Amino acid sequence: MYLYTRYRRKAVLTGPAALRLMGVKTLSWVDSIDLVLEGTTRAKSRALWPQGVVYRSGMLTPQHVRERGSVMMTSLAMALFDTYRYYGRAEALVAVESALQINGVEKDELLRWVAVLPRAKTIKEFRELVEYASPLSESPLETQARDNILVAEIPGLVKLEQQVPFRYVTSWGEPKVGRHDMVINDVIAVGADGKCKWADDWKGVTREERERERWAMHGDKVLIRASWEDVSNGDLVRWVREAIALTQGQNQVEGRTLLAMSTSA
Repeated sequence: MYLYTRYRRKAVLTGPAALRLMGVKTLSWVDSIDLVLEGTTRAKSRALWPQGVVYRSGMLTPQHVRERGSVMMTSLAMALFDTYRYYGRAEALVAVESALQINGVEKDELLRWVAVLPRAKTIKEFRELVEYASPLSESPLETQARDNILVAEIPGLVKLEQQVPFRYVTSWGEPKVGRHDMVINDVIAVGADGKCKWADDWKGVTREERERERWAMHGDKVLIRASWEDVSNGDLVRWVREAIALTQGQNQVEGRTLLAMSTSA
C-alpha cells in the first residue's frame, strides 16, 4: 500500500484494491491501484500518473467514502461498481459474489446501497448484475463455472442448485456430509474444485475425494469435476450440454452408472 500512502492526502482508494482491503476476493491479481478524488474533479493527465496508479474521473460524494484504518476508500457498493465499469463484468461478478459471502452483507442490502450511488453510465447494468449474482458461490472458480453454464443457455437446463448436501461413508466407515457445488436438473453434480491438493496428506485427500465421488454417483448421477482450464476453455459447458442430452427425460438410468466427466486430477 506504499503507493496509496504516498497519495492519500489527495485521493480515495476504489476498485479491486479497495475490495481486497475489505476482504473481498477478486478474479485477477491486483497489481495497480485506482484512485478517485472527492467531488467532481476530473482525473489528471495520464502522463502524470505514477507507475501502478490509475486516476479515475467521476462524482464521489462524502456518503460514499469510508475510512478503514488509515486508508480512505470508497464504500463497498462504489468499489464494486467501479470494478464493473473499469474492469468488466467477469471481474465484478466474482467480487459481488465474494462480497455476498461476507457476514452482514445481504443482497437486498447491497441493492439498496447501489440504488443511492451517483448516476452514471452502466449503473442499470451493474444493478442487474447484483440481482443475478449468487450468495452461494464459495470461490471465484464456482462463480465463473455457474456463470458460464447459465450464460450458455443450454437446451434442457431447467434447474441449477448450489451447495447441495449429500451423505457418504469413508473407507473407514465414518459417516460424513459432503456438498456438491452445483446440481443440475437433479441428476448432474458439478464440482468446481480446481483439482488441486493442498493438504499435507496428498494420498489421504485423494482417497477421500474418490470416496465422495463414489457416493455422489449413487442414484446414477453424472459427476463432473472442473478445473480453471476446463471452465475457461469451454469444456465445462460442453460436458454439461452432453450430460443434459444424456439424461434428458430420465431421472434414473436402470442398471448402470453414468460417466464421471473430468480430465485427470
